Amino acid sequence: MSELEEKIAAWRGQLIAGGIESSAILDELESHLLEEVDIRLACGNSEAQAFEHAVQWMGALIHSGRFAMFNLDQAIAEWRRQMAAGGNKNSTILDELESHLRDDIRTRVAAGDLEARAFELAVAKMGSPSVVRNEFNKINRPTCWPVKIGISLWMVMAVLVAGVVARQFHFGKLTPLLTVHIMALTTGYLAVFLAGAFGLYYVGMQWSGKLSPQLQLSLYRAARAFTGISAGLIVAGLFLGTIWNKQIRGVYWGGSLREIGAVCVLMWLAVLWVMERRNQQNIYLRMLACVAGNVVVSLAWFGVVILMADPGLKYLGSYWPLEIFVAIHLVILALGFSRRFETAKA
Repeated sequence: MSELEEKIAAWRGQLIAGGIESSAILDELESHLLEEVDIRLACGNSEAQAFEHAVQWMGALIHSGRFAMFNLDQAIAEWRRQMAAGGNKNSTILDELESHLRDDIRTRVAAGDLEARAFELAVAKMGSPSVVRNEFNKINRPTCWPVKIGISLWMVMAVLVAGVVARQFHFGKLTPLLTVHIMALTTGYLAVFLAGAFGLYYVGMQWSGKLSPQLQLSLYRAARAFTGISAGLIVAGLFLGTIWNKQIRGVYWGGSLREIGAVCVLMWLAVLWVMERRNQQNIYLRMLACVAGNVVVSLAWFGVVILMADPGLKYLGSYWPLEIFVAIHLVILALGFSRRFETAKA
């Protein structure tokens, strides 16, 4: 037995004495210890120095046996108490902070960290209560620039849509009811696209490791807000459409592809609402769902137009812009659901 193996055996004995008796846990801890030793050796440390630093890195777990007794929910409850004591007493903000914290912990555990270690790193990354309070005071005043740009673009597009539709109404090509119906549906679809754009930016920043908790919160809030706005506009558009159908065609529901497409979008927004209510601990999945919303709306909007113009899809190659748009989003979604987001370890 080498000297390192003897030290590791003694170290395992200390863990057992500290209350960690499960061989599976001991093997996992040893695996992490050896990984840290290898890293130190690669940095030029001697074997003795590498082992000493690795033991110090896991010291809290070794001396107290905390790994065996670690309870994530209890640790987060204590963290919330400390945050509240530090001036962050708003329960809504604490819930959002906890959601970000759990996301980070889940990411680190998936990358191979122990749950206790992942909790420590995630808390350290988020910052002390005073730092968090200051950052949230900043974010509650000005909105981050990507959100400002997105909102501005949506407003400009909404004004342009209103201008074009109002022009058609002015020349007698549209009735008042149909005018409002078109404006509501179009701006609603654009709102879904904006929420999807926020989702894409979120995913990109997450993959690049530049997504701070504050930026994450700002993007999430904006995506959630515009998902709600889009739902309201599309419901209004569908309702006005049924009234127009009754006046012109004598039936409330005509069963046209446009109507079916709008209902499909509304159903997808209902799915997002359910995710919001039932899966509050996983923000990145909800942001990926916003990205999927781009696919749903593009097919319900432009795909329907293509089917109406070319029912047999005889000229499928002519619709390559939509095909490329959908394909890119599907690739991003596939990567998003399969890839483990990596975060830099403190």
